[in-house]
Amino acid sequence: METAVAKAEHLLGAELKARRWEEADRSRRAKGDLGKVQIAARLREESLVTVKWIAERLGMGTAGHLNNRLYRWRQGALR
Repeated sequence: METAVAKAEHLLGAELKARRWEEADRSRRAKGDLGKVQIAARLREESLVTVKWIAERLGMGTAGHLNNRLYRWRQGALR
């Protein structure tokens, strides 16, 4: 699991850098922020970390809330 977390942290760092976000921006943005959803979707696709880990790391509330956001993202409802 440690390598999965390390990979996810690397992906997260790359996403934050690409968006020019600071670590503090994650807590300032709404838990359903579109940028956070996009980052979460990438983490789900490219790493093995859990939805719970992603939700906690991005400040997105519960795993259930994040799953709902990801479902709506895949359906095209959040574009």
